[in-house]
Amino acid sequence: MVKFNNPTFQPTQHILAWLVLFIIASINFGCSSTSIFLKQAEQFSFATEIVQGCDFQHAVMRKPGKGNTLHVYIEGDGSPWIMERWIATDPTPVKMIMPTLMALDPAPALFLGRPCYFQTDDTQCNERWWTSARYGEKITESLNCALNGSMEQFESVWLIGHSGGGALAMLMAAQRDDVKKIITLAGNLDIEAWTKAHKYSPLSESHNPANLAALPSYIEQLHFIAAQDDRITANMIKVTIKKQPGSRLIVMDDLDHSCCWEQVWTDILKSINGAQPSITKPI
Repeated sequence: MVKFNNPTFQPTQHILAWLVLFIIASINFGCSSTSIFLKQAEQFSFATEIVQGCDFQHAVMRKPGKGNTLHVYIEGDGSPWIMERWIATDPTPVKMIMPTLMALDPAPALFLGRPCYFQTDDTQCNERWWTSARYGEKITESLNCALNGSMEQFESVWLIGHSGGGALAMLMAAQRDDVKKIITLAGNLDIEAWTKAHKYSPLSESHNPANLAALPSYIEQLHFIAAQDDRITANMIKVTIKKQPGSRLIVMDDLDHSCCWEQVWTDILKSINGAQPSITKPI
């Protein structure tokens, strides 16, 4: 399906645009989203499986560890659009951030794949689930259903999300009573502010974390923003965070939206767990 978001795009540009798409497809040929997922799991010796949620299937990675709290990692939006003009047939990110962070975490952890990512061959999937409804009710419900099956041996959960995964962490927490911490990295916590800032189409079938009622005060919320990030900025999400009790906004120097969270993640975890003084100050 072709969708032209740019009103200045002219028919004479079709040939060049399709040539670019052909080159992109040729470069990625043979590198399926399934192989990307499995390659990451193999790199870190994670166990993998497909878990059934409420409505969707979810690709997951598992890592053992010490403790009775499960750390759940949720990846960002990946590539839902091609060149910001055409809806992608597969939104799976070419480069994943969260498996690397999970490998650095000594706690028991779960990488929880979002619906329709990593080619689960789910018949329920269509493009709305990674575009307008990417943060919709069915998405968060299915993620929580998939997570519930992994909670039997754990007393509580940390929800850890990058970018759009941060939005989902907030929305999932609103439906759970076992969340101990929410940690977002460059989290998209106000999707209306984000779409307006970048002049994107509104996510009309999604819930906005900015509109959530205050979550319980016993949930500690740590929202990290990268100082060099031009996709999600502190100004976009300040209002959302001020509405949440027990919530802190923390700006990290020398990072951007995707790089280089793995360089600071061990120190962040130690700081959160009280193993070393805080590495940064909230704003």
